[in-house]
Amino acid sequence: MRIALTFDDGPNPGNPSLTPQFLDVLKKYNVTATFFCIGVNVDALPDVTKQIADAGHLIGNHTYNHPSLPTLDDNAVLEQFTKTNTAIQNATGQTPTYFRPPMGETDDRVNGLAAQAGLTGPILWTADTKDYTGPGVDSIIQTLLSAKDGDVILCHDGVLTSDQTLQAIDQAIPQLQQNGVEFITIAQQAVRGLEKVLRPNPTIVIPHPSVPLLAQQR
Repeated sequence: MRIALTFDDGPNPGNPSLTPQFLDVLKKYNVTATFFCIGVNVDALPDVTKQIADAGHLIGNHTYNHPSLPTLDDNAVLEQFTKTNTAIQNATGQTPTYFRPPMGETDDRVNGLAAQAGLTGPILWTADTKDYTGPGVDSIIQTLLSAKDGDVILCHDGVLTSDQTLQAIDQAIPQLQQNGVEFITIAQQAVRGLEKVLRPNPTIVIPHPSVPLLAQQR
């Protein structure tokens, strides 16, 4: 059984030590994950972004400042993607391959513009921890432990309540591994087929606020 852990909205500028703590937990359990980073946060914390890449995790494009992409004109959408690509390239030496639209909001026009920027997607999710709402560690753990084969799980390392997520993955990962779960990146998931996450699942409620909580405070 294989699942993909994904973390959005980082690296965490409100608490620069938090994303490295996620990396420490993942390293402890020899887990690789995918981080969909926001460009403005990458520019603020390039060293942390490089730590993510150097640890062997996949970094994806989550736009520059987390707007609702379908509300923007073509040039603005392209700028969201290209500025983030540049930020990640400058920080890590790597150019991202995959994108996740903020709030999961996209359309054919946006997807086509992403392709012009060299990006594959949209990469959505099949299980949502709702960690951005601060549901409590136990609730996040329960979602993680309920994962099914092929699931792509939505978590966050870049919101105000990400400390709950950090505690939850530290407890849930070893339990899942004991049950035979292998953790893979989106790139590894692509080998198995991305159909489940390239289009919205009607049972998914598109989640978090248009602007991440940390960005609202800046």
